[in-house]
Amino acid sequence: MQVNLHLKNVKDTPAFQGLIQKRVSSSLKKFTQLIESVDVHVEDEKEDSGAFCGNCRIQVHPNRGQSITIAAKADTPDGVVSVAVHKLKHAISNLLDRKNSPKNIRHNLARL
Repeated sequence: MQVNLHLKNVKDTPAFQGLIQKRVSSSLKKFTQLIESVDVHVEDEKEDSGAFCGNCRIQVHPNRGQSITIAAKADTPDGVVSVAVHKLKHAISNLLDRKNSPKNIRHNLARL
């Protein structure tokens, strides 16, 4: 799984990049066989104000199927990434639960 980081109006430091890489990789480690790459976009919407007012958009590109995109907002760069990763884990889990639900399995078996 490849993690690509895109920052806009956010101070780019190796420590921040490492934090994001680690947080995304460790949070999605049980899904690594299903994921080809992850794009993380962090942006400070009000760069001139001095206070961080940012959003984070994470897009997951699975090996098969459509990509999954989530967005989050928070008051700190670290906080916005944490919220986004939490939402992403929840979205992927829900998607897998729906695909593996008994209703879908019965439907697929009936088609055989």
